[in-house]
Amino acid sequence: MSSQLLSFVAPPAVAVVVGLVFAFLGFRGRKPDVKYTTFFKIGGSLLLFAALGWFLVKPWPDGWSRHTTTDRACSIEFPQAPRHEVNPDGEEADRLEVALTGRNAHYSLTFSDVSPESAALPIDKQFDLLRDIFGSRQAPGGTPPRLLKELVINERGFPGREYQFVVGHQFVTRIKVFISGPRIYRAIAVNPPDPKTERDAQRFIDSLRFEITKP
Repeated sequence: MSSQLLSFVAPPAVAVVVGLVFAFLGFRGRKPDVKYTTFFKIGGSLLLFAALGWFLVKPWPDGWSRHTTTDRACSIEFPQAPRHEVNPDGEEADRLEVALTGRNAHYSLTFSDVSPESAALPIDKQFDLLRDIFGSRQAPGGTPPRLLKELVINERGFPGREYQFVVGHQFVTRIKVFISGPRIYRAIAVNPPDPKTERDAQRFIDSLRFEITKP
């Protein structure tokens, strides 16, 4: 049993066990012990109702969980535990990644530092360059991405952009990118255009948040 499911089931399970014990003691108690039996009857009933209310009100865990970058700057929800990779010399130096091969979907949260020359450029110019880089990455079949959406966003003082690209009728790519000094944070979701994966990809992108405030 996963820790997420265990944390969901444990509290009402304890309430059920204690409630059943209280109810047994209350209904099996002797008549002279009115206060004793009444206490256990009422207490047991309340605990059982509380356990039922827990299951009715609290949403059932769906496997999604929040994970934070190693620099503790931002976090995002993944549909399952991500793989962590470090490549100091790569474009994406630190990566959290989930690849759902059965759904042909891919989710990642990465960060890396750019050169001092790039960091010195105006912020809008940096975002334009990033958009052009994302838009130049062709699919294996050679189909170029087409930009569908570009939004100016801000998260706790950090400037960002949200992009959405489409590759023919094969893939949709959602990207949120933020710049903090020389450091760039990217959340990327790639999925085929069907309703279920579209909802999951949007949930992933929308869940990105910074755990720190811009100085």
